[in-house]
Amino acid sequence: MLTCFQTSCISSAMFLTAMAANPLCATLTLNSINQTIGWLDWAKAAIVPGLVSLILVPLILYVIYPPTLKSSPDAPKLAREKLEKMGPMTSNEKIMTATLFLT
Repeated sequence: MLTCFQTSCISSAMFLTAMAANPLCATLTLNSINQTIGWLDWAKAAIVPGLVSLILVPLILYVIYPPTLKSSPDAPKLAREKLEKMGPMTSNEKIMTATLFLT
């Protein structure tokens, strides 16, 4: 869960439109030093530190907070059993799946 939180912060910093504070920073830059920062400018500046962080943060967190369960060989079998118990998809579930694929 901690890795999800940390990588979400990183990806939010990588793109100008990823979070509300980023366009605010671009506007403040324009107002204070009269320098325009566009979407591509932001992406070019953030791509290297962002990708490095996306690679390193999960590895560092794995070392600092190692998982207590590192292997679960029975998981596929258990998942198959649970899916069989649930039965076939309902029409509402199929509609939702189609909607997700279309968007």
